[in-house]
Amino acid sequence: MYYRGTLILALHILIFQKVRSFRTNLCRIYFNHILFFVLSWTPVGIFSVLGVLLATSATFTCASSLSLAGTSWTLEFLLSISTC
Repeated sequence: MYYRGTLILALHILIFQKVRSFRTNLCRIYFNHILFFVLSWTPVGIFSVLGVLLATSATFTCASSLSLAGTSWTLEFLLSISTC
C-alpha cells in the first residue's frame, strides 16, 4: 500500500514536470490531476496530495505567490484553486 502511494506520487510529480511549460493551462491541469488522484486513491490520496503540493507548489504560476511558511497545506491548496 505504501509503495503504491509512493509510485503514484512520483508519477504525478513527473507528469507535473512535463507540463510545466504550459503556463496557461497549469492551474487546470493541477486541479484535474489532484481531483482525480483524491477520488481514485482516497486512502493514500490525502497524504500523497499533500506531498505533491509541498513538492510542486513553487513550480505553478497560480500558487507561486503563496508562501509555505506559516500556511497549512490545506489552506494553500484551497487558495491555489481559488486563484486559478
